Amino acid sequence: LLDTQALLKGSTEEKEQQCSWLRQQLAASTATWKIVVGHHMIRSHGAYGDQGFMLKMIKPILDEYGVHVYCNGHDHDIQYIKRPEDTFTCITSGAGGGARDTAFGEYTRYAATDGGFVALVFTDERIHAQFCNAEGMVCYAQNVAVRP
Repeated sequence: LLDTQALLKGSTEEKEQQCSWLRQQLAASTATWKIVVGHHMIRSHGAYGDQGFMLKMIKPILDEYGVHVYCNGHDHDIQYIKRPEDTFTCITSGAGGGARDTAFGEYTRYAATDGGFVALVFTDERIHAQFCNAEGMVCYAQNVAVRP
């Protein structure tokens, strides 16, 4: 879990500490699946769009260590974005606290607003995402990472 607020508003030292800590944790990880979670998004077609500070500081680390999924909130919507140049899939599950408009971009696989959440199911072979509306009904489901 990242403190993305420190990456956005913190001192140079706080930013370096976050990035250094993330590198150390990912380098030492023997987990089947590498998941990183932070409040701010990397990729988005919602109210805030892609976040430049996350693209600059965090994306290269995620790519370097083969992270599978980056999860975030901040945008008050649900999004599933997979760009071909990213090793990771971006999942926004920020619709629990309100609703903002969202949109589909070139690499959006799913997006919704008006409440809801994303449930992730992990097996040895895959990470399966279920995109649910405010009533808990699955509106879209997809494997977001599959073991080679």
